[in-house]
Amino acid sequence: MYKFLVIGTWNTKHEELEFLCSEIERQGHVAIRVDMSAQKGSAPKHQAIREAITKAREFLAQLATEHQISGSISAGGGTNLFMAIEVMRDIPLFAPKIVMSTMVVNSVHSFRSYKDIIYVQAPCDFGVLNPISKMVLANGVKMLIAIAGSKPELDKPCIAITSIGRSGGYVGPARRFWGEQGYQPILFHAIGENTMAMAEIISSGSIVGVLDLTLKDVLDHVTGGAFGKIGRRRLMAYMSRDIPAVIAPGSVDAITVVSSDGSGIPRRFKGRHIRRLDFRWSIKATQGDVMRVARWVGSILEETKPKNCMFLIPLQGWSSISEPDTGGFYDAGAIEAFGTTIRNYLPEDRVHFVDLSINDPEFGTLASQHLLRLMNQAKS
Repeated sequence: MYKFLVIGTWNTKHEELEFLCSEIERQGHVAIRVDMSAQKGSAPKHQAIREAITKAREFLAQLATEHQISGSISAGGGTNLFMAIEVMRDIPLFAPKIVMSTMVVNSVHSFRSYKDIIYVQAPCDFGVLNPISKMVLANGVKMLIAIAGSKPELDKPCIAITSIGRSGGYVGPARRFWGEQGYQPILFHAIGENTMAMAEIISSGSIVGVLDLTLKDVLDHVTGGAFGKIGRRRLMAYMSRDIPAVIAPGSVDAITVVSSDGSGIPRRFKGRHIRRLDFRWSIKATQGDVMRVARWVGSILEETKPKNCMFLIPLQGWSSISEPDTGGFYDAGAIEAFGTTIRNYLPEDRVHFVDLSINDPEFGTLASQHLLRLMNQAKS
């Protein structure tokens, strides 16, 4: 028997939420009602909504001490979508989280939670229970029950590897290396939400080593790029536990801006080298940007003081667009500035300049060899 949270605003979507509860209970499970109805009063609406979210999160924290929650489900409009996502941030990865709303397509990109939430775009609005909404809600419950209880079977020690397409040349060699060593490599897309999920997985104790070879999300974080929705936990998760880690500045050469036609590129980037990808644009990072990344990472190194952490800094480019003679993104001065700045936070023998491109297969093998050495060192 599973215990599921049903999250929503009972004052506006009572019929739909009670239908969800009855479907859960009809199949022999427990529905726990989490009412996020904002109280009307003298406070502005946004404040009332925030208070309702806080109250729901407090209720959830108390529930977690008393019950094993198997998953959650919610249905409603735009406000409910926002509120439900805020509450579901507190529910662990792999516990199913389903949000049904008419505003998924045009709103969910604004919230960008890293949690593994399933979003269902409803074909009709909620507010009047009808055959269409009943079918959508019933299918949501079926998904919820089908997924509940599923957990990854990690039968081997795991190595976390960050990458994105243009700095992922090391992935193949690293994957082969760790497979031969009897480890399970797990890839994380270095675009913010996925690396924050990585941090939660690391915190659960499933990762024994980290190849954090792409810091593109850190660059976007410190410069206001599109894929920088991270926090200090991004690196704290492994540095604070001194999990062996090899780090490299993969793709710390270009800030990403999302704009269908280029009109949305901020004026502060005027005069920089720009390359169009698709709906994304790459803006060349300056030496100052690169040093900000090094200082942001360095502040976490300074706080955590890990002993089993080192940097490899490729001299021949940090992505496919910043190798020499590939179109204007190569910057030897930025490479030197990054290494010099990082050396303010780590002993010199733990910051190595490597005469390779990050996409050279040899780099993936070299980084893996260094990580294995650090792992063996940590065991001794």
